Amino acid sequence: MKKYDLHLSAKKISKSTIKAIEKLGFNRDVFANNRHCDTTMYHGTYRGNVVLPDKKIWKSICQLLNNDTYFEGTLEEEEYETDRVFYFENTIDISFQKQLLPKFITTQPLSGKYKACDIHIGVNLNKSSNDCINALEALATASFDKPKENSIYRIYTITTENIEDGYKICSFLKAYFSDGFSIQGKIKLEKTTRHYRKPSLVNTLPLVTTKEVNRWFKKINIKV
Repeated sequence: MKKYDLHLSAKKISKSTIKAIEKLGFNRDVFANNRHCDTTMYHGTYRGNVVLPDKKIWKSICQLLNNDTYFEGTLEEEEYETDRVFYFENTIDISFQKQLLPKFITTQPLSGKYKACDIHIGVNLNKSSNDCINALEALATASFDKPKENSIYRIYTITTENIEDGYKICSFLKAYFSDGFSIQGKIKLEKTTRHYRKPSLVNTLPLVTTKEVNRWFKKINIKV
C-alpha cells in the first residue's frame, strides 16, 4: 500500500504564512539535537483531511510560499510503500565489535536539482545498544531526535540523487544492522514525487551523489 506525506522545511517564514499553512492542515514537528544539517525556523508535516496526493492542496501551499517574500526553504511530497518498511526488533548483544562503516561525504544539491529519495533509519535510543548508535553515528548522516511513546527516537537520514542508489543503500543497511546489534526501530525509503525550493540554492538535507555511493561501496569492497 502506498502512502504519501507533505513536509515543509523553512529556514525563514512569516508568522502569517505559518498560520495559513496550519489552517490548511500542517502541524509543527517537534525535533531536537539536529546534527549534520541545518536547524530550521519551522518544520511541519501535513495532517489535514485531504487525501494525498492532491494537486489542489499542493498548488495552494506553493502559492502561499510564493507570496511570502520572507520565505526560504523547501516543500516536498513523498511516497512510500507500507509493506516495504522494515522493522528492527533485535535484542541480542554480541561480544565482538562489528567493523564500522565509512562515513558518507555529502554535498548540497545544485540549482534545479533535488534528492530522489530519503532513507530514514529511526531507532529507539532507550532500547538500542551503544554499539548500534556508534555504528549509525559513524555514517555522519543528518539526524535529529524526536520524543515518541515515552522514548526518544533518533532519525538518521540519507538522501540520494537517484532511486537506484537509494534502494542499494537501504538494502545493505537493513542487512548490516539486522545482524549483530541490539536495535529497535525501522528503516524505510521514501521517494520524492514533487518538490518546491525557494530560492533555488537554499540549503536542503545534504545529498549523497551517485559518485559518492560508488566510492562508498568500493571502500567497503562490496559489489551491488
